[in-house]
Amino acid sequence: MIDSKPAKILSFGIIVAVAAMLAACSSEAPPIVAPMPAPMHYLDLSPVGPPPPKFEMKPVVDLRTQIWRPGYWAPENGSFVWVPGKIMAKPSFTAVWSPDRWERHKYGWGFIHGFWQ
Repeated sequence: MIDSKPAKILSFGIIVAVAAMLAACSSEAPPIVAPMPAPMHYLDLSPVGPPPPKFEMKPVVDLRTQIWRPGYWAPENGSFVWVPGKIMAKPSFTAVWSPDRWERHKYGWGFIHGFWQ
């Protein structure tokens, strides 16, 4: 008589391995984090353009974890106020900062706040 115990153990092992592979395949994939899109509208409008930027000394930063956010003219009650530059921590190693800026259009000037990409 042939002993079928090794065959049963092998069959059970194959079933367990296949079940584990199927369970791994059925788990949800991690969400894909897409970069933030550029703003589609201006948050602040002005009929006149901002003054020229002020000179600022750019400090030394660790380019792996920090960026220098340059100063900019922000709109305030129909006028402009200077917002000084500052060092900011990067949210991730590959993050890129799109700086605050003014854009001229036929209807005036639009201010776009800086954002991470």
